[in-house]
Amino acid sequence: MLSIGYELPTVLSTNDPTVATINKFTEVLLRYVNPGNYLVELLPWMKNIPSSLAEWKREAEKGYIHYTEIWEDMFREVENRIVTCLPRFLIHDIYLILYIVAGPRRRTC
Repeated sequence: MLSIGYELPTVLSTNDPTVATINKFTEVLLRYVNPGNYLVELLPWMKNIPSSLAEWKREAEKGYIHYTEIWEDMFREVENRIVTCLPRFLIHDIYLILYIVAGPRRRTC
């Protein structure tokens, strides 16, 4: 998936740092979304507790910043590659889509 979406090299080992990062992200995400893991789900007023007093809130904020940075960095790399040089196959695909949507160009002269 990462090779297709972010043009990262194909992962050849489970010890790859990218795989470790994705696995850790999945673990953290599952811990956060698993119902009943945090008391704040039962007592919504706890959302107003300052981060300095709520370890779960600090942990969630740090995780959000950390993983958002990772995903946005990968996105920015792809965005920069697209801006600096579109691969030939992509340019061909864009023209093909335009042809399908707009039809063939008609000459006016």
